[in-house]
Amino acid sequence: MDNPVALVVVNSEKITEIPGCSAGDLESALEKNDVKKHVLEDMKKNAQKHYTHKSEIPSHCKLLTDPWTPDTGLVTEALKLKRTPIEKKFADSLKALYEEAGGQFKNE
Repeated sequence: MDNPVALVVVNSEKITEIPGCSAGDLESALEKNDVKKHVLEDMKKNAQKHYTHKSEIPSHCKLLTDPWTPDTGLVTEALKLKRTPIEKKFADSLKALYEEAGGQFKNE
């Protein structure tokens, strides 16, 4: 079974609390492995606190700054995910994440 991966829209104010992540160069800071690792560890702690099975906890992530709103077409008016538009927009990122995690995106 493939490890899950995550696209994470960060809170641009909170993310700068992580060492090595500054607001002045946020885009490049979000590409740093230590920043991603910090976010994944935080996600893991919260998931374990809520008894999430380890197979449901993401092993890799892509950090994003642009919020997902109905205007972006990635969520509905009720803020439900629109999977097909998300898969299309982030296909390259998802493919890379799954390759890093040792799996594959969709059955290619």
